[in-house]
Amino acid sequence: MKINSHCGPIDTYCREHRMIIFRRTQSEFGTERPDAPRSAGFTLVELMISVFMLAIIVTTLFGAYRAVFSNAGALEQFRTDFEMARNCLERITIDLTGIHVMLPPQYRPSNSDSTADPYAVVGDQVAEGRENFSRLKFASVSHVPSRRDFPQGVAEIVYQVKNDARNGFVLKRSDRLFRDESLDSDRNDPALCFHVRGFKLTYYDDAGREFDAWDSESDACKHATPSAVGIRLEIGDSENAQVYQTRVHLPVAREPLK
Repeated sequence: MKINSHCGPIDTYCREHRMIIFRRTQSEFGTERPDAPRSAGFTLVELMISVFMLAIIVTTLFGAYRAVFSNAGALEQFRTDFEMARNCLERITIDLTGIHVMLPPQYRPSNSDSTADPYAVVGDQVAEGRENFSRLKFASVSHVPSRRDFPQGVAEIVYQVKNDARNGFVLKRSDRLFRDESLDSDRNDPALCFHVRGFKLTYYDDAGREFDAWDSESDACKHATPSAVGIRLEIGDSENAQVYQTRVHLPVAREPLK
């Protein structure tokens, strides 16, 4: 009997049917091979790039955090110094606009201390430690009473810088009524500014000329009082010092005597 090597339709159908059953069996039991490899996670290069980017972000945020909080202290100190300087310049301006000057014919030049003008305007330079600061003495009606009875009158006002062990150089204001017996005695005058690095006063005559010192009882000033006073105040430390300036025009001034 002769055997035909070619498969007939029945044999082909049987082979395809067996292949379909085999594939279904692999699919149900999870033994089927994937057609393409699937990614199960990140590669080492991807992880290294992610860590590098995270490090950059954290470093940037930490630097910004430190900068904000370090500047916060400096800004608070600047605000404190600004308020202190503003109040100080405002107090000096009030005192100078309330200046009391003796005018002719009541005023007469005198060569003796007993008859000297008690309301003289005297500005000079005083050495305090290793620094030189301006000092100013004048009379003003802008007296600030320190007692409950609120006495009023013309007071001697003195601005000068003193060296303080805790706060460095401080600007102090002396305010004493002329009728007080303790006018020349020492007392604890209040401080207007702390950490003073510079206090310079400039005096202007009626022609606008500048002078570093003034004495209304001297012949050099022709027994006149200044027409304006310039104030330059510098406070702060060596790294963050701030300069504040103003000029006060006096409401009354004694003209030079011939």
